[in-house]
Amino acid sequence: MLVDVVSGALKLLESTFVLSSVGALAGASAGAWGAQRMIERTRHRQELLREIRNTNAAVMVVFTIANTALGMKSQLVKPMVDRFRADLEAFRHHAATPKGHGALKATFSFEADLQEFFAPSFPVDTLKMLVFDRISALGKALSLVVQIENASLGLYRSVEERRSLISSFKLRPMDDAWALRYFGEKLPSGHTHREFADLVDVIASFTDDVIYFSGSLIEELLAHGQVLHNAFSRAYGEGAPKVSSPDFSGPKKSGLYPSAADYEAWERWITERGDPKEGMMKAHGQNVLNGWRRLGIILSAVWLAFVATVFSEPSAAPAMSAWMRPCDRLSDPLCLFDTASPLRVSFLASLPIIALWGLGYAAGWIRKGFSDNH
Repeated sequence: MLVDVVSGALKLLESTFVLSSVGALAGASAGAWGAQRMIERTRHRQELLREIRNTNAAVMVVFTIANTALGMKSQLVKPMVDRFRADLEAFRHHAATPKGHGALKATFSFEADLQEFFAPSFPVDTLKMLVFDRISALGKALSLVVQIENASLGLYRSVEERRSLISSFKLRPMDDAWALRYFGEKLPSGHTHREFADLVDVIASFTDDVIYFSGSLIEELLAHGQVLHNAFSRAYGEGAPKVSSPDFSGPKKSGLYPSAADYEAWERWITERGDPKEGMMKAHGQNVLNGWRRLGIILSAVWLAFVATVFSEPSAAPAMSAWMRPCDRLSDPLCLFDTASPLRVSFLASLPIIALWGLGYAAGWIRKGFSDNH
């Protein structure tokens, strides 16, 4: 029996139909694999280019936020803080100066800063859309976006509260109690109203937060963009957009940029939990594996069509058809019909597919692992 099977297999392999079918199958497989490989490579290239461009867009948006906050600090917040602190120091010095014996204490005169201004509008929603949805940023970058949003919202509310207090100050008589409320000093009654004085410091603090966290996010995005740029250059050569790099050397030199020492606690708390390119590289590896699966489906369908052709047209491959058909229900319990052996047809149809899928999965996982590691 085994000799007959081997003999039939040899005759089958030598037939013109099998040779032409195998050649066509090999050509179709190579063409399908090449097309799939080209599609995946093109898709990966487009994804890298798209993410680099989105990273550059995010850098420009956050630079706009930082630059707006720096302008607000330079023109409004810093003059307000410097003036208020200078007036407060002079007021306390005047209050601590003893008056002469029998003399009336001189009146403290100052010009209160009741200038109102509005908080600028920051494009935080655009920044969130870019960083959360358009690029594969991780860990620290995502946290910085949240910090910028919180700081900008706190700045807006603080500025509005100050405007409200200024309106109430304009309705009060300017006596000693007015000045004590303005500077947040203790009233003769023992009460202290520090709302206005505290808001000066709160506005300055939130402004610094917007600037510092925006600058830190730019550094994270630049590092992320450089990783993508290098990955593109290694895989496809030249053609990747350059990563935009804003410069804060001027504000840092002038003292407008907040000191990193004020944010040491936050920097120690936040930790990065992954390579910025990890998400994209794993996605590419999964695309490679999916490509091999699709190729396996195509080749399986081609093979099943070939077996069906041989089964329905015995003359197409007589040796294979003859091997499937020596079926006798009296001697073969697996024979359901007198025409062909279901076991042999199933064996012929399934074994090459099982082998093909096994090789395809092995190759796909190897390629996926290579993509994940590089």
